[in-house]
Amino acid sequence: MKFLTILLTVVAAASNPDMFYYETSLDFQGSDVNLALNKESTSQSSFYENGDDHSHLAVDGDTHHQNSCIMTEEESSAWWQVDLGADVVVKYVKIYNYVDLDKWWDHNLGSSSGGFTILTATATDPLSFTPTEGYNHEGEISQVRKMYGAVTILRVDAPARYIRIQRNSWGSLRLCEVQVFSTEPSLSYIVPDIVSTSEVGEPACPPAGHPLHNACQQHSSSDSGSQLTPAMAIVKSYMEGPLDCGGKGFFCRMKTDPYFSGTPRDVLHDNYNYGYCKDAKLENPDNNFPGNYQRPERDDGHCHGSHLESVYKDLLVDHYYRRYRGNLVCCCGESVTPTKTNGEPENNDAWIPATKLMERCDFRGANGNNNQYNFDGGCGGDTNRDEYIVPSSFLTPEQYKASHTCWELKHFGVQPEFYYGENPLKVTTSNPGANPPYPKPELEIMHCAGDAGNWNGCLLYVEGRHDSNVVVLVSTSHTQEPRTLEHIDVMHDKPHACSHVEGVLVGSENLRYFHFNELDAEGQQAGYVRIAPDFEVGSPIHIQVIDTETCMLSDLRSSELGTPQTGSRKMLLR
Repeated sequence: MKFLTILLTVVAAASNPDMFYYETSLDFQGSDVNLALNKESTSQSSFYENGDDHSHLAVDGDTHHQNSCIMTEEESSAWWQVDLGADVVVKYVKIYNYVDLDKWWDHNLGSSSGGFTILTATATDPLSFTPTEGYNHEGEISQVRKMYGAVTILRVDAPARYIRIQRNSWGSLRLCEVQVFSTEPSLSYIVPDIVSTSEVGEPACPPAGHPLHNACQQHSSSDSGSQLTPAMAIVKSYMEGPLDCGGKGFFCRMKTDPYFSGTPRDVLHDNYNYGYCKDAKLENPDNNFPGNYQRPERDDGHCHGSHLESVYKDLLVDHYYRRYRGNLVCCCGESVTPTKTNGEPENNDAWIPATKLMERCDFRGANGNNNQYNFDGGCGGDTNRDEYIVPSSFLTPEQYKASHTCWELKHFGVQPEFYYGENPLKVTTSNPGANPPYPKPELEIMHCAGDAGNWNGCLLYVEGRHDSNVVVLVSTSHTQEPRTLEHIDVMHDKPHACSHVEGVLVGSENLRYFHFNELDAEGQQAGYVRIAPDFEVGSPIHIQVIDTETCMLSDLRSSELGTPQTGSRKMLLR
């Protein structure tokens, strides 16, 4: 059956804040030409440790690898520049800043650097560089630019042959890529290049018979009160369904995407779980992996699926907001799964998404992940199954897509916090005021008690996502007006930490942090945690919980650190 790759350009934003949640961003499309790409004439003010000229690395097309960045010595007003070859009207410059993955919140051209200036010079006066102006991060016109993240689009609007990026303070200049455009960026969905059409006009829904055709028709229908544009309706259907695979279920495989896989807080690069059958070891190609022997390495990507088509939305939205970033390919299952009366698979081997393609896939049940039914015997069979598949019949991903019902979401995942385009209209999301359809953590204080000279603390009940990583904020004070916490110290060394958290009501006085990894690692969606702040007996206690992957915050809960006899208690049975 036909495999659909979907590409998207957006022309409007949602008018109903309750109907659409997937982010948009200003960016350049494939038809926009990067005028600086592979230009031969580049230079910079100095080279780190007097090394070789490596200024060309900022125009080599590699935006993400740290060994493809330029670096000057520490000096005053360090600069880098490119010769475009002729005068052009430069509209925008897009800069990929250097990011220290150990300190990704502190960028080379960030606020602590004093910012930088974009200067231009023309062919008739190549030595006379003029500063340019544009909107800064605060929406003000200024010559001083600052990067509050790793990737930024900056307006120039000037004729130029030479573009120079110059640091405004003492220090080393580090850049990974500079792109120059004479065109305007377009407003597009970061979720995916999801919509394509061969005809001029509004994009169309998938054809009849496609698993998401009915969903798209439903989201597009004015009879249902929909106020979505056609593009938004398509995005919503691919993200939320409802899916119709004829009762065969589905599975989705995520592969790395050079666009932003591996950026800070990306979960995909820490959670590969399958290998393709075609990657079987070559020493014994007839060995069909008995007892899991000679199985492919599980480093091709992340797979998740279910025999329940009703969980499609929950699975995709969960991975989207948990910051799995990559290219996502989903397919209908190959057969109807035998089930028990409660809807669960008949046995551990009942759910078999793609035996000839891959050797493992995580299972999603009606109430979240369920390791009991994980598919773990592809590539012909293992100790759990008796069937044998001739290794020569193993399929490549391309062969599988060509012969099965599949669809693709490119650039899947909530955009990195640092990825934004300079935008005078400040349209950075389709819905700035809308809350995503994602559960915030729930908190209940079960018991708080203390004994001077012994142990002071609280027992908390936290309900969140599967495998939640949480930070508990505790203070003896609270505020009436919500505030934002920037760069929470306890999370700086965590791979999925939040650079900022909004809606904090816990006060700054005597503020304490407690971090808990994998709150519900056994597959449960709730857990008890104990905290022991060094507060005096009788102190008030105010607590909130942050989910460090979604950066969502619980409601405020308050109590008092009483004595063991006077401390409040609640039943622990659930």
